[in-house]
Amino acid sequence: MNAPGEDLLQTEPDISPYHRPRPRFPFPYWWFFPPYYTPYPPYYPPYYPPYPPYYPPRPPYY
Repeated sequence: MNAPGEDLLQTEPDISPYHRPRPRFPFPYWWFFPPYYTPYPPYYPPYYPPYPPYYPPRPPYY
């Protein structure tokens, strides 16, 4: 016996062909929400963001 309103042949797939899993957050959350209390050494990245190298301005030539 089929449940009322159910067909013998499944007419629609369970998941649409356009379904994609939700994209992941591109950064680890602990980069933005560092823990205030860490019983272990904090595992932060070495530094973020990776700044471009800083070149001080050259002194002018007279």
